[in-house]
Amino acid sequence: MIINIDKPSTVSIGDHVVLNSVVSKNSLEARGPVIIKSLSPSARITIGPETGITSSTISAVIDVSIGARVLIGSGCIITDSDHHIVRPQEGSSRRHLGLPAAEPHHAVTIEDDVFIGARSIVLKGVTIGRGSVIGAGSVVSKDIAPNTIAAGNPCMPVGKVGE
Repeated sequence: MIINIDKPSTVSIGDHVVLNSVVSKNSLEARGPVIIKSLSPSARITIGPETGITSSTISAVIDVSIGARVLIGSGCIITDSDHHIVRPQEGSSRRHLGLPAAEPHHAVTIEDDVFIGARSIVLKGVTIGRGSVIGAGSVVSKDIAPNTIAAGNPCMPVGKVGE
């Protein structure tokens, strides 16, 4: 596990959270450490109780909030930033421009009882509603309603939980 905190940002991890990087402790696989990174002094990362995360990266410039009893599969990326300027001024190199400006609407919220399949990517500004399931390998770029099964690139609803 790697936790990198840009002070005075905050990382809050609830009770009974499992951060798994061990192959034998996961039914699919674990490919490396869980990485939790705050990238600015005002960043906030919150992980609710009884959540399980395997070999995934969570990074925040502004705010990433993960609810209770969330399962995050191996190799996922959850971030509230593009990490590079998307449209640099002509003649400028993205490489040395630093992080783009943080905006409150870039925050990521994953509500309680969500399951995110392996190798999924959750991008800035997204809310995944309570009880939803995200299929493996999905790229979540828009909000997902509660109790929705969604998958793909881009991630789209394909059903409802319990139907």
